[in-house]
Amino acid sequence: MDELYLTPQQVREQIIERAYALGRQGHDLTTVLYSLLDINRILLPAFNLGEYWHPDNECPGWQNWPFLTCAQTFPIDAFCGYSWLFLPREDWSKEDRPECKRLALCIQDAHSGSQKAVDVNKIKGHYVLSNGNHRVYAAYLLGIPEILALVKEYQHPQD
Repeated sequence: MDELYLTPQQVREQIIERAYALGRQGHDLTTVLYSLLDINRILLPAFNLGEYWHPDNECPGWQNWPFLTCAQTFPIDAFCGYSWLFLPREDWSKEDRPECKRLALCIQDAHSGSQKAVDVNKIKGHYVLSNGNHRVYAAYLLGIPEILALVKEYQHPQD
């Protein structure tokens, strides 16, 4: 069977439909997500919003730069990074894709409004997601445009 990539809207519809069907059989959201990640059936979509960007390649030694920290609401389409979240969908391997139990918890937290902040490093104008891939992906799947972020803005010593 050919793989079928879903849009985030279709994923939301599938989660509701499958959760209802499997819920009657006593299954939880994790089971629903596993069924959506079945490599031979329907696949979750790629994030397709952010850019793949690795600060170690562009700014060696950035971890030692001074930084300022602030909390802010942040648009999820402004992130870039170097995890599975920013790879093209066809590059996700079985080991390198969303982990269902974590994603299920993040979807439940995002839906209830109790999702904790993600960690972001601002380096040379790039907002690099350093912790919170599953939380950002859950917000993306639910159609939530912004997420709370703890941003560390690194300052190059020569700037």
